[in-house]
Parts: sequence; C-alpha cells; structure tokens
Amino acid sequence: MKFEEYLDSLRNKSVAVIGIGVSNRPLIRLLLERGIPVTACDKKSGRPWGLGDELEQHGCRLQLGEDYLKDLPEELIFRTPGLSPNNPELLDAVQRGAALSL
Repeated sequence: MKFEEYLDSLRNKSVAVIGIGVSNRPLIRLLLERGIPVTACDKKSGRPWGLGDELEQHGCRLQLGEDYLKDLPEELIFRTPGLSPNNPELLDAVQRGAALSL
C-alpha cells in the first residue's frame, strides 16, 4: 500500500496521537490536513508548547493532563517513542479493538 492510500484509509477512522512534542507535531498536522479526525494526547496540562489553539482551530481534540490516556476510544493510536507499548491504558485500548502504531 502506498503512503497516500494509507492516509486515505484513515479518513473514516478515529486517530489518537500520544505526545505533542517535536516528534509528533508533523504527524498531527499531516493527519489534520488530510481531514482525519485526531485526538492529541499529552501528559502536560494547559496548552502544550503553544500549539493547543492552533491544533483545535484545525479540528483537533485535545486530551491533556494526568488522565490523558484514560479511556482512549480511538481506533488507531500513534504513541510517542518514550511511552511503553505495555502501558496499562494502551493495553486496555488495544483490548477494546484499537490498533497501536509507533
């Protein structure tokens, strides 16, 4: 499958991106530009790195603070490299049917 086909396949899916740091910002922006619904999750509360307003203006939902991983309903989850795939909240999301990607 080509990259463009992969992105097209995500248009009807809900996507979470965990971590709003430098490594995930391009991914979040790319998904939003393609009309893919994104929930950006980060442990930091408030407006992470001044991006909160920008992301929300482009249709991104923010899930921030201590409970940022609680009850993730999204079908596909991109995690930040620093977060273990064995995290209990991620394992719970996978049990509910989410696909986990790095």
